[in-house]
Amino acid sequence: MNLLSSITDLFYPRICIRCGRKLNRPEKYLCAYCLAAMPETSSHLLRDNPVAEAIAGLVAVKEAYAWFYHTRKGSYGRLIYEIKYARNLALARYLGAYYANELRQAGKLKAVAYIVPVPLHPSRKKMRGYNQSEEIAKGVAPVLGAEIRNDLVVRTEATPSQVSKSRYERWENMRHAFRATAPAVGDEDKGILLVDDVITTGSTLLACAHALETAGYRNISIMGLAYSNSR
Repeated sequence: MNLLSSITDLFYPRICIRCGRKLNRPEKYLCAYCLAAMPETSSHLLRDNPVAEAIAGLVAVKEAYAWFYHTRKGSYGRLIYEIKYARNLALARYLGAYYANELRQAGKLKAVAYIVPVPLHPSRKKMRGYNQSEEIAKGVAPVLGAEIRNDLVVRTEATPSQVSKSRYERWENMRHAFRATAPAVGDEDKGILLVDDVITTGSTLLACAHALETAGYRNISIMGLAYSNSR
């Protein structure tokens, strides 16, 4: 198997998605240098959590985390592009698992029972062919020992672009875009983790949380791979 891997690497070398360096055998998708240089938010370690502060005051959320800072021109934006537009589903699962393991080792998200990927509108999912948030969730779920639930929240509106909208305008744009499929009978206190690729103002995740809260769920947390504090 090692010989086969060596031959494959010789003719089809695996390269780092961010910097293009050839990957060593233990490395996957990102080289050790790029992993070490990741512009982490450290949101799970800081008392003043920038992700929690970004969503404060709209919906009661228990925990809120994102792995790295994201800007459109930043080199780590390549990871989001690969997941969202280049159909790199394996990368989405890998990054989801990597970050979930980091959170688990820090003692976070201990009581998560259900993982809810932020749903796409059916028309958008048909056009793209997959939901990138669901692929990230597939990496998170085994690490946290939780069940993926695509049936708890549905997207009812295909909302217009959020670009150039203020925090409040984004919230107004999204607040009615999701609906819980049923009341939380017997599951009111189940730990639910909403998962998305990028958190900006958090309006999309908060709209999902609002739908769940309205249905009676009381223990809701959110997680994104990236956090963009641009407005």
